[in-house]
Amino acid sequence: MESIRLDEVANGVLGLFNRYPRLSGFSIDATLCVSDVALDCVDLPTRAVGAEISRMLVELVDENPDAAELLRGRTFVRTLH
Repeated sequence: MESIRLDEVANGVLGLFNRYPRLSGFSIDATLCVSDVALDCVDLPTRAVGAEISRMLVELVDENPDAAELLRGRTFVRTLH
């Protein structure tokens, strides 16, 4: 089994937040599906951003199968309040 470093997951998530400045956060359920996408505005199509998050997940897990366990059931947010 391949080992993945946490910074590889963090880089993928940070890349999404950098590409989508209005992305507030998103959740990944136990089956690795994007279960929630929060945006700061209505101008950005949630479905398109969700698809981009899914593409990042697939790419990350394809390259690093151990990433799946680091991603399951997590919520990623731009800022903690």
